[in-house]
Amino acid sequence: MAGCFQAGLVPAWAGRYNAEVSDSSLDPSYERARQLSDRGLVLEAIEDVTRSVESRPSDAGPRLIRAQFHLQRRNYALALADLDAAKRLLPGDPAPILKRAEMFCLIDRAVDAERELAEAVKATPGAEGLRL
Repeated sequence: MAGCFQAGLVPAWAGRYNAEVSDSSLDPSYERARQLSDRGLVLEAIEDVTRSVESRPSDAGPRLIRAQFHLQRRNYALALADLDAAKRLLPGDPAPILKRAEMFCLIDRAVDAERELAEAVKATPGAEGLRL
């Protein structure tokens, strides 16, 4: 989201929240998948996390993780599908909303990113009154 921060589209609080979500252990398979990705084996990481998605279809964590790997590969449609599913599984949680905003920033869809960020403000505890 660096480009969005530089363009002034993403407030600093969103980046901090997003980093906290990304760094948290949302799923036990995340560490193994991250290691695979760090070695350049992103497809293998996606396959690894897909097993978690399939074994726990009502858990949003693996979907958020897999979306991140899809973003790395620039598979935006697949990332969006996972983020939409995570958003349905986590109603009112800003994590999937912020990831959607990140993706829209990456593909230069600033209007969509701003819409997602406005929704994230509403969903983030303590974010009332924060400006976009």
